[in-house]
Amino acid sequence: MKLPKISLTWKIMIGLVLGIFLGWLIQRLDASSGNHTVFGIETANILSLVRSLSTLFLNLIKSIIAPLIFATLVIGISGTGDIKQVGRIGAKSLLYFEIVTTLALIIGLAAVNITRPGDGVSLSGVQKTEDKAVLAQRAKDYAKEAKDLAANAGTDSAVAIQAAQKASEAADAAAKGLTAPEPPAKPQTFGDIIAHLSPTSIIKAMAEGDVLQIVVFSVIFALAVTSIGKEKSLAVVKWCESLADIMFRFTEFVMKFAPVGVGAAMAYTIAHNE
Repeated sequence: MKLPKISLTWKIMIGLVLGIFLGWLIQRLDASSGNHTVFGIETANILSLVRSLSTLFLNLIKSIIAPLIFATLVIGISGTGDIKQVGRIGAKSLLYFEIVTTLALIIGLAAVNITRPGDGVSLSGVQKTEDKAVLAQRAKDYAKEAKDLAANAGTDSAVAIQAAQKASEAADAAAKGLTAPEPPAKPQTFGDIIAHLSPTSIIKAMAEGDVLQIVVFSVIFALAVTSIGKEKSLAVVKWCESLADIMFRFTEFVMKFAPVGVGAAMAYTIAHNE
């Protein structure tokens, strides 16, 4: 008997449901164990493994973006063979993008103002996570206080103990700063945005996942390819076509792992929230 073929959408939905159930099961077993273990294994180790599966899937998805954008933009622009035609297509694309983006903003604003998500939710008990900058400043202040106390301690043992405590607190703040999140980025000015458009290295832009810089480089590169003529640029265009085909197939392979990645993400989220 031949089993019915299940679509990827249904596989992801099944993975989602199984992930919710697995997360709930891990949470219940952890709570009933009394020593934070599940079947004799530390719950933290199980959650670390589950989270690594979801992180692996997300990293694979991110790895597709840069080469796929580069290849498809070069093919789309240089495939026309005429810069004037590219300009006309670009103008139409910008107009379409502007219209669709405006509609999306209107729909989003209307949905938020009608449904008003978050109304009645109190954040009074939520603690703000300390970032690297806060902890670094705290360690610096404690170290300065410890130095001042040590300088004035002399033979006073009480002051010496205070200096030692401040030095210990400074070391503790510095240690926490190693694993703390990065401080929030400062708002960019219009000049910063313009300067940020072009990458100093396309490899660096791809490694950091800076989509805007990848798009700008790809567009200029494609225009340069178009300007040298079809005969000279044929090899580059063919290579980009092959790269695009490979990346689409790569995407198919990655999406086969999607049910596991989605299920793992849900399991970790459910089990992690107490």
